Amino acid sequence: MLPLIPIRSKIRARATELLAGLAAFEGHVFNARNPPLRRDLLPAARVYVDRDNRVNQSQSQDIGFYLGEMTLTVQVIVEAGSDPTTADRLDQFCALAEYALLTDQVWRKLVPRVDGLETDITLDSQGELRTAIGTINIACRYADCMVPVFADDLKTMRIQLDFIDPPADPNLVGHPTDPPDGYPGGYPGPDGRIEIEAEFNLSPTDWDDGATDWEDGDTDWDSGAPPGGSD
Repeated sequence: MLPLIPIRSKIRARATELLAGLAAFEGHVFNARNPPLRRDLLPAARVYVDRDNRVNQSQSQDIGFYLGEMTLTVQVIVEAGSDPTTADRLDQFCALAEYALLTDQVWRKLVPRVDGLETDITLDSQGELRTAIGTINIACRYADCMVPVFADDLKTMRIQLDFIDPPADPNLVGHPTDPPDGYPGGYPGPDGRIEIEAEFNLSPTDWDDGATDWEDGDTDWDSGAPPGGSD
């Protein structure tokens, strides 16, 4: 069984991959909230999700088409020196992160709509290490669909065909006004009799054995012969 990968994880993973590919971060991008950071790892970025909410947009109780609203957080950390350029450097790194996400075709396919971006600027000190942090909260919208899985299989199919009786066929010329075996007055439509009836027993091997006529290289379908042979 394949592992289930939520859209939230895909959005976060793609954002991490994009930022890690920027030369400015030197690969110091973490798909986690609180990885330990040292001076030699700066500048760096953390990518995580604070909130994810999905609302069912479908009229059906069985099939769920969900509109997701998620806050993706990208936290940019640079070393805060005593020079006045710290704020500018932090702004540049934040702008690089935003531009990388919002212009990437793959990420925007996962997140077709961005409602807004909000950035909080803070200063922090851990011992001798002083850092400037830009926390970018990105309001994302995405779509998700979850369809119920039914355990039972279709095993038998019965087909009954009621053809239009010729006396009741309005396309025939000169049919009687009151046919004895059709609808009174010659109204069009079936007469309630089953002319053809058939029952088919279906087996999973009929469709999942890898040898179906349409995918095993059999060209009967385009040669005028019935699939599987000419009989």
